[in-house]
Amino acid sequence: MSSEYPSLFENCQPRDDVLDGSLQEEQFAAKLSTVVHNPEKAAPVYRDPDSFYDMTYPTEGLRTLLSNLTGRFLATTKYDPGSYTSSILCLDTRFGGGKTHDLIASYHLAENPAGIDDLSHYLLDGDKELAADYQNAVAEGLDIATGVFIGTKADSKDARHADDDPDAPNTRTMWGELAYQLYGLDGYEYLKDYDQDRDAPGEGTLSKLFAQYDQPALILIDEIADYMNKAAGTPVGDKTLADQTLSFVMALLEAAAESEHVTVVYSIADTAFGEQADRVRDGVRDHIEEVNEIGRRQHKTVTPTDENEIGQVLQHRLFSEVPENAAREAAESYFQFYDQEDRQYPQEATDAGYVDVLAREYPFHPSLIDALTDKIDTIPQFQRTRDALRLLARAVYYLWNHQPDSYDRHWIRIYDLTVADDDPGGGIQTILRERLFDFVDLGPAVTADIYDDDGTAHAQLEDRKWTENGLPPLGTHLTTTVLWHSLAYGEQAAGLTHADLNLAIGHPDLNFDDYDAALSALRGDDMDVACIRL
Repeated sequence: MSSEYPSLFENCQPRDDVLDGSLQEEQFAAKLSTVVHNPEKAAPVYRDPDSFYDMTYPTEGLRTLLSNLTGRFLATTKYDPGSYTSSILCLDTRFGGGKTHDLIASYHLAENPAGIDDLSHYLLDGDKELAADYQNAVAEGLDIATGVFIGTKADSKDARHADDDPDAPNTRTMWGELAYQLYGLDGYEYLKDYDQDRDAPGEGTLSKLFAQYDQPALILIDEIADYMNKAAGTPVGDKTLADQTLSFVMALLEAAAESEHVTVVYSIADTAFGEQADRVRDGVRDHIEEVNEIGRRQHKTVTPTDENEIGQVLQHRLFSEVPENAAREAAESYFQFYDQEDRQYPQEATDAGYVDVLAREYPFHPSLIDALTDKIDTIPQFQRTRDALRLLARAVYYLWNHQPDSYDRHWIRIYDLTVADDDPGGGIQTILRERLFDFVDLGPAVTADIYDDDGTAHAQLEDRKWTENGLPPLGTHLTTTVLWHSLAYGEQAAGLTHADLNLAIGHPDLNFDDYDAALSALRGDDMDVACIRL
């Protein structure tokens, strides 16, 4: 092997729970309500602030959010909060997800700041002093009141979030529940009549409530659309509980905008709301749109994960070590390989900026990340960051435990999402059949063309011609790549071009002519091993 192509296995070290296959489903399904109200049932990686932050990649959005919150929490202390004055923060999740992760990070920042090692690493550049001031203020007694309302947890009759709290009142509304969580029974008593009558308090009433308590307050509101959908069916006078909830949200945001103490972080999951449009009253849709407009008055919008950060988020969670020098060396050598090879590649792969893309996504090949985010993400059931993490965790586990000896590996490729990983406890084939094939059913094609337990799938038969001569399973590489590019919906359901295929499989030690021969056979030139396109 040429030294200019860093070895994947020698340079990159997966985290222990990835390498031993113990990374379980619960590790991907973060639930804010569990972390806040039933922490003993939450996975340790989410429950423990130090573990949570250690596994968290500090995206620009997360750092922006946490710097703003830290500044707001310090606003009532002797310490300088800097220029962070935004009292209303909206999480925009249209691009890369990360909403729940950012909400949990916000909660730990308020409730468990002493458990966060090196807080400055998760704040914006230049905020090291801000992080130290906040830690000092906490040590001196600064306490943050927190209230967390999750629309999927509550319903129109019962808003209680902590089922095992013997002191919790029978709250009936968002405002009643938040008042109790923030300020205990005294806070609830202040709004008890409003809660029991389901009559939204106004801005003035909320401002008076907040003014009674000389401490910063953090209010986290998630899944508003889900809650308002349920509330729309509950009449309150000549209106509905959804109308009253909308009035409360308006009053809350206005009160927060005028308060030095109170900060609201909210998310409205518009995409999830849209998927249920046929079951949601038009009036509720109008409410959500109005809430969005209200929030734009005096707020800051934060994108938790940008498009260009997804690969780094995945890398940080799955690997404990990825040397920057290896990433840069692999990027530069592969860009030179693409430039010199007499093959057609997509336009972006031949642009000078692709070197930075390769280095940023390493050890994942950018074609793999692009397929997950541009193609497979079009399937409604697929959750971009969470499901990509599940798939790649299994790919890393399987690849490191089945390291090929016929050629060296420099990248994790899309064909490493192999259906040969058929572990019923959560292997890649299980994820496909349980999550993705409900929408694009390619199960029969997989069995016939890619992998079958008895080894008679077309790709397996084609592989033997190559592996017997010391080469990789070229048939499986090709068909697995085509499979994942076939899992798409709408405009993206167009398969992949030959240029795309070249980028996905190209390797300096493997001959493209051999891949062409395998592809020709699989397409039907040799009818003994013919297979259909997926």
